Amino acid sequence: MSGIDVGAKIDGRDAKSKTELRDTLRDRPAAVEFYSTALVGEHVDKRFTGETLPEDVRLDVTGPNPYTARNWFGNVELTTRKGLRFDGKAIPAAKLATAAEDGTPGVVKLTGITSLATDALRETLTADELAGVTLTASTMTFPGDPAAMLAAVKAAKERAAAAHGANQHPARTLNSVIRKLRDLVPAA
Repeated sequence: MSGIDVGAKIDGRDAKSKTELRDTLRDRPAAVEFYSTALVGEHVDKRFTGETLPEDVRLDVTGPNPYTARNWFGNVELTTRKGLRFDGKAIPAAKLATAAEDGTPGVVKLTGITSLATDALRETLTADELAGVTLTASTMTFPGDPAAMLAAVKAAKERAAAAHGANQHPARTLNSVIRKLRDLVPAA
C-alpha cells in the first residue's frame, strides 16, 4: 500500500486534533479535505475529501498543520477489504444523525463503504428503493428506518444472487452493507 503525506482541514480550517478529524470523517466526510505536502513527484497538489478518498492508499496526516505545528500524527486509509480506517482502527460504519444541511431528523449515513459496494447498490436496488438515497464513492445516506433499508438491501441481494450467483458481484459485495445496516437495527 502506498502512502501520501498530507495535512487535513475541516470546513476550511486546520484539524485541531486526531479526535476531531476522526469524528468529522465519521459524521461529515465531505467537510474534511486532505492536501498533499509533496514538493515533487506524482503527489504534488493532490487533494481529497473524506468522500473521495482513494482506495488502498494510506494518507499520513500531520496536524494541526504540517508546515507550522506538528503536534500529532495519524493515518487514514480506505481499503477494499476493511473499509475506512483511522490509525489502523475501523471508523464506525454509521451514526444516527440529522442531515447537516437542513436538520431533518431520521437521516442515516453509512460511511466506509467500498466503491464496489456502492456500485452494487446502484445496480441492484430498484428505483423505488433508491428514492431519497444518496450514494457517493464511500457513503450511503438515506432517510428513515435502518430496518426498512436492511430489508431492501437483503431483497436486492437475493435478486442479484438469482441473476448472477450468490458468490458473484454484486450479490457478494452487498454483504458488507448488510452487516453495517444490521449493526444499526435494534435486536428484537
